[in-house]
Amino acid sequence: MDKIKKLVQHISSLVPSDRKIKIMNVCGSHEHTIAFSGIRSLIPENLEIVPGPGCPVCVCPESDILNAIDLSNRDDVILVTYGDMLRVPTKNGSIRAEGGNYKMITSPFECLQTASSNPDKKI
Repeated sequence: MDKIKKLVQHISSLVPSDRKIKIMNVCGSHEHTIAFSGIRSLIPENLEIVPGPGCPVCVCPESDILNAIDLSNRDDVILVTYGDMLRVPTKNGSIRAEGGNYKMITSPFECLQTASSNPDKKI
């Protein structure tokens, strides 16, 4: 509990007292944790964490994922995406289950590395 108090004090020291600060949270799982754990009750009143539109996985239309599956099945394409997008279900399956040539990345810089290593492919 002492660590939590120190962290709350540190956060409070970073927030200017003369204005309101808003931070948008864009992940549904993070929002659940913030709400469930009562974090909003611990932070200064002039610091507001607002729920955002949702993470890209949560708000991505099925048609975009179906298009990604189609792209990954082209011989001249390597589809690069974060791992969570690979598992999103559609009526035709997921990218992981139905996709062809894809690569899971953890950083946008990996797109550049993949492109450098595969000059004959569209990334």
